[in-house]
Amino acid sequence: MHDGDTPVTSEPELPESYWTEAQWEQFMLENEKLMDRYEQVCKENPDHRWDDPLDLYHKVHYDLDFGEENGPQPPVAQEPTEAGQAFELEEPLEDAELDDFRQIPAYKIAYEFSLSILDYMKHGEKTYLSKRSGRPPTS
Repeated sequence: MHDGDTPVTSEPELPESYWTEAQWEQFMLENEKLMDRYEQVCKENPDHRWDDPLDLYHKVHYDLDFGEENGPQPPVAQEPTEAGQAFELEEPLEDAELDDFRQIPAYKIAYEFSLSILDYMKHGEKTYLSKRSGRPPTS
C-alpha cells in the first residue's frame, strides 16, 4: 500500500457483541407473545386444518384467513352403490394434443442462442488450449 492511500474502512469490523440480559429477556418475551398468538389462533379455529404452514403464518401475523378451500383436500372415498359392485371410472378423455414447446418462436430463439454460446465457448476453449500448448487451434 502506498503512503497516501487510505484504507476503505478505517478500523476492522468488530464482531457482534453478546446480548445483555435485558436483550435476552426482550427476545424471550417477544417469542412468548408470538407463541401465545399462535395458540390463540389454534384455539379459535379448532376445526381448521392447517395443512399449509403459510396459512397459519398469515393468519397469525396479518390476520388473513384464506380458508380451507384453497388448500389441498383429501380425496373423498366413494362407497360402492351396491354390495360387491365396484365404482366404475369414467372413460378417459380423448388423446389431447400436447403442446410442442419446440414450435414456440421464443423457444427457438433461446435454443439457437444457447447453441451459439456453446459453439463460442468451445471455440474459445480450443483457442485457449492452443495458446497453452503452442499448437494452432483445430477447427
